[in-house]
Amino acid sequence: DARVVTAIKAKYAVDKTLSAWSISVGCTQGRVTLSGTVSSPEDIGRAVAIALDTGGVSDVTSTLEVKPKE
Repeated sequence: DARVVTAIKAKYAVDKTLSAWSISVGCTQGRVTLSGTVSSPEDIGRAVAIALDTGGVSDVTSTLEVKPKE
């Protein structure tokens, strides 16, 4: 599970639209939970898609909220 979290955070870190600092990633037995804030509704979908595209992930639950950049 720690490997999955590290892999997802690394993908967020290189993504120009997502902030690895504002998205919290948790994982239990392949089930990933995302929380925190993103700048647009599209970013929620992008964050979920990136998490789903990570090896070892079976399910993603998102409680991400949209908070426009100031």
